[in-house]
Amino acid sequence: MKICCLTSGTVGGGVKMMVRLASNLCENHNVTILYPLVKHFTTYHVLRETNDKVKLQYIKNELLASGFNDTLAQFYSSKLLSKYKRNKVAKISSIIKNKNKKKFFFNADLDNRVHLKNYPMVISESMLKGFDLIIYQSVWQYHELKNVTPKNIKRIHWSLADYLFCNGINFPLSNILEAYNSNDVIIAPSTITALKLENYGFNVNSIIHGGIDRLFSPNSELNKGEVKNILGYFQPAWWVKGAASILQCFKRIRINYPTITLTLFGHQQSDIGLYNEVCDNFFTDLSSIEVRDLYRKNDIFVYPSYCDGFPSTPLEAMASGCAVVSTKVGAVPEYATHGKNALLSDPMDDDSLYKNIVDLIEGKVTRNKLIEDGINSAKNWTWAETANQFNQLFDDLSPQK
Repeated sequence: MKICCLTSGTVGGGVKMMVRLASNLCENHNVTILYPLVKHFTTYHVLRETNDKVKLQYIKNELLASGFNDTLAQFYSSKLLSKYKRNKVAKISSIIKNKNKKKFFFNADLDNRVHLKNYPMVISESMLKGFDLIIYQSVWQYHELKNVTPKNIKRIHWSLADYLFCNGINFPLSNILEAYNSNDVIIAPSTITALKLENYGFNVNSIIHGGIDRLFSPNSELNKGEVKNILGYFQPAWWVKGAASILQCFKRIRINYPTITLTLFGHQQSDIGLYNEVCDNFFTDLSSIEVRDLYRKNDIFVYPSYCDGFPSTPLEAMASGCAVVSTKVGAVPEYATHGKNALLSDPMDDDSLYKNIVDLIEGKVTRNKLIEDGINSAKNWTWAETANQFNQLFDDLSPQK
């Protein structure tokens, strides 16, 4: 089967999941990842909801970031906007050349059997011809696909978030409802996500969880002494990732436990001054191995999200030997049990999140037992099993059945 995995960029949790899924599906299928040369989500809103002057400036900025000089960026921005309006974009990729290839990298290891194709801003029908099936992850991708997908191609929406909660302000409600009420097969990455979508009245075909890379494993010797290093996840670009909560928690820790080294990592860095107020280190654009090594250097990992599908970072941290403090979002309650292999709190309950961190710092919870159980339980969540469940879904969707 020829499968197209559509990603929304080259970094981010959803992208990482699609890259790992593709790398495991390629054992039995011909798999291609189709990814945008510019930030997909931002591009969608800028090009659809703003005037031409703003669109031109946005496109020019993206060209400049890709290595074009000012004159060429100005020249090609007009051409690209014109092509975008006519939706004749099959050849745009020959205009935008990624001259700084390090800018576009996947934050997960990709099997070399997976084919890579990119598109600058919008998808054309010619890019999709030849595929039997398309797997995508978001409601805005549905709208990019709906008018250009050949009729013989089946689409699977692996909905990695409850977009009615996450994107209702930024994305028209009617568009969200249309995406979930379409004939596409909807798959949820967690029981919580499935229940939310079903409560809204949408039909969820099945639940298929993600997994973690096998490279996430602990050091041979774990730190069994006092807590010296705490790592937090920080993603300010999307409010539901709980950036406000992690900042508040780290600010309190810095005041009350000044000897502990605080580190944040994430995908975007907007104001370095902000991080300096609450942490000692900030990292972004890390490879999988670099993320693993970062987990290994820290005693506690904090995940503050308000809404999620299958957040892999708490599970990766567990597998790497961190004591995990997380909110109960998405699949977290399915792979983590409060007091057994992690400490959990309700989303947006900053006091409870902070208390769980303090309990680990002060030894009120046995951190070593939490870590050991976390390492053992994380071994059960593999991408091979995720691929097996998708293969079963493909069989169920086969016309022969």
